[in-house]
Amino acid sequence: MIFIRLSGGLGNQLFQLAAALHLRSKTNLSISFYTEHLKDYETPREFMLKEILPKEFPLKFKKPSSLVQIILKYRVNKVFPFLFKWSITTKNIQKFQKSSFYVLDDYFQDISLFENELATIAGYIQNAASTNKKVTEICNLNNGLVNSIALHIRRGDFLSKANQKVFCVQEFTFYQRALDLFAGIENAFVFCENDINDIENFVIVPKKFVKLLKLNDVEEFLLMSRFPNLIIANSTYSFWAAIASQRSKVVAPKNWLFNKELNNCWLKNIELTGFTVTQ
Repeated sequence: MIFIRLSGGLGNQLFQLAAALHLRSKTNLSISFYTEHLKDYETPREFMLKEILPKEFPLKFKKPSSLVQIILKYRVNKVFPFLFKWSITTKNIQKFQKSSFYVLDDYFQDISLFENELATIAGYIQNAASTNKKVTEICNLNNGLVNSIALHIRRGDFLSKANQKVFCVQEFTFYQRALDLFAGIENAFVFCENDINDIENFVIVPKKFVKLLKLNDVEEFLLMSRFPNLIIANSTYSFWAAIASQRSKVVAPKNWLFNKELNNCWLKNIELTGFTVTQ
């Protein structure tokens, strides 16, 4: 059994799923979702993959043994990784030891670890988007989103005191420069969890605020994935939407995290996907 210790929101859960699919291809073991830790966040998370995965994907929610759960709770496997051959992280996913069960316990945000699984995840997202009635209706009402752009502004918990030291909050000037790279775009669909008044005077092209469409987080994500043109934030949420899109052009920010090593991982991902980077 492969247990995914799910962490974070939808974008991070998709990275963890991709890592699990990669491990499954090497071991032929089944996947189980361990969701216990999602409630521990400052903003509690949910199991959001259920609206992305195809119906034929077996949803299993078994728990590891009590001892393994205690180890995971206190992250002993992170402090002493050499003691637990079943603990899979970014560092050892390519050279894991043989076992009858594994626990994926990391964010796995380096797509070079599982490039073969990107198309599989993209297919899941595309299928979910094409079968979602609300998303399909919005696309049909807006000429299939031709000559439109999805623009994701990431704020939310990035603005908390702790996260301001970790994540780079993109200035509006980034979006203005990114918009300059698109010629002939008639509409911008603005995806943002913040109060619309904060960004009402922003964006020089005609804009529609997706928040007013009364979609849930997954529906907004699926809608974003239908755009051929995207300006994404330093966010795994819009990153995966762009991965799944039948993209014409995607523009991404150069800065994701203040941590140089992790930011280099972001830049490597952008290079591998062929997105355009701007300040």
